[in-house]
Amino acid sequence: MDFHCSGGSTDECNYMRIVLNKVRNGSTKPILALDQGSEVPTAVTDIGGEPAVTTVDPTSPAFATTKFVGAGNVPLWSAIITASDSSCGGCDNTPAGEAKINARKADFATFLDNGGGILALTGADNFATYYDFMSLPNLGGAPVSAPFTVTAAGAAQGVTTAMANCCATHSSFKVPPSPPWTILETDSAKLAETIQCNGCGSSVIGGGGGHAPNIFELDVKRCTTIHIGYNYFPVGTVIHWRVNQTGRGTLATGSYTTVAPTGKTMHFADLTRSLSLKSGLHTHIYFRWTISGVITKYVLTRGPACS
Repeated sequence: MDFHCSGGSTDECNYMRIVLNKVRNGSTKPILALDQGSEVPTAVTDIGGEPAVTTVDPTSPAFATTKFVGAGNVPLWSAIITASDSSCGGCDNTPAGEAKINARKADFATFLDNGGGILALTGADNFATYYDFMSLPNLGGAPVSAPFTVTAAGAAQGVTTAMANCCATHSSFKVPPSPPWTILETDSAKLAETIQCNGCGSSVIGGGGGHAPNIFELDVKRCTTIHIGYNYFPVGTVIHWRVNQTGRGTLATGSYTTVAPTGKTMHFADLTRSLSLKSGLHTHIYFRWTISGVITKYVLTRGPACS
C-alpha cells in the first residue's frame, strides 16, 4: 500500500485510508511511521485528513529510544505503521530494519494491550520474519495469486474491487479464525489477503511480553449467581463452565463468549443467575477454553459460605 499510494495510485490511497482509519479507531494522536525511507509518510500525506506523522528509521539510534507509550502505559500514537519490505520491488524497509523492529516485540505488546493500533504492511519475500514483532499464530504466508475478491466484510468497510486489484500484491495469509479476525479480501486460491484483528491484544496476535488470558474475579452472589471478571482473552473466545457443590454433583453448565476490546480492559459478566446453592458447602466452578488450538482448563472454589 505505501509504495503504490506514495507513487500516485488513487485506488491504493483510498484503500490505505480505510485500513488506517480502522487502526486509529477515532484517535487523533500522531502516527508513528517506522520507515527506512519516505513512502509511509508520503502515502499518509497523500491520503489527506490524517494526523501528523513522525517518521523514525528503525536502523537509527533514535529508534531504540522512541517511546510507544507514556505514563501509565497510555499509547503516544494513534497508530504505528511498519513500512513494506524492500523485496516488494521498491519498498523501504530491509531485513536489517525489520530485525530492529522485531527486537522490540515486548514494547509492541504493551502498546497493543493498552489500546494502540498497528498497521503492518507487506512482508513480501521476507514474510517468514517480517511479522515476528507480532508473531502471527499459525498464519504463515503463501505465494499470492491474483485476481483478488473483496469479502462482504471488506465491502462493508468501503473496499472495492478496483482497490483490491489496482496494484501488485506480494503475499497472502492462511485463513485466520473468525472471530476475532476479519478478512477484507482473498486471492484466487481463497487465501486471506488483507486481515484485521479489531480489539485484539497480544494474547491473540502474539507479541511476546503480552499477558495470558485471565479470570481475575469470581464471586458467588446470593446463592444464585456466578459472577466473573476477565481480561486479555482474544475476542470471541468461548469459555465453557460447569458448577458443582461438594456431594451434590453438577448443578449447571453453560458457555460465555468474550467481547472486545481485549488487552487490559476489564470485563464483567454473570454466567448464571438461577442456581440454588446450599450454604455450608464448597462451590466449584470449572472453566475450559481453546485458543489457537491449545485447551486450557481452570477451576476455582468458593465457600463454604453462600450469601
